[in-house]
Amino acid sequence: MVYLRVTVGGKRKLIKTMVEIARPSDFNAKCMGENWVRGEVRDAKVINAQLAEILVKAKETYKKLDKEGEGTTVAQAKEMNAEVVSPSFMAFAKERIQMIYDNGGWRNWRKYCGLINKLDAFRKKRRMADITVADITVRVFSSMFQN
Repeated sequence: MVYLRVTVGGKRKLIKTMVEIARPSDFNAKCMGENWVRGEVRDAKVINAQLAEILVKAKETYKKLDKEGEGTTVAQAKEMNAEVVSPSFMAFAKERIQMIYDNGGWRNWRKYCGLINKLDAFRKKRRMADITVADITVRVFSSMFQN
């Protein structure tokens, strides 16, 4: 996971981005330009573009908060995180299987119900309130099906 470090008035705060890289060594903190993720990493250009967009957004948010007189690290983190709410995957999946059932796809409905039941059991085992789109990674799915 890549974090954005915000420093205002000597106080630091880490803000979680939704960008993930496989190894910490793939990240180049002392880069020239906007090439934070090394070029040999798959989709490095896309990831670097996402990080550049997040950085621009952070700067705009700080300018807005500073004009309002609330330019603190805590306010910056709250403002940035308020906009990064990940939708519920479970709600989407349940809505989708209901649509499949309503359209007469009974066999597909049964298959997808099985997957959703496994996801729900995984959620309960991990004591998660919900599974969001941001929570779904290859690592989560591989650990879920290793039983």
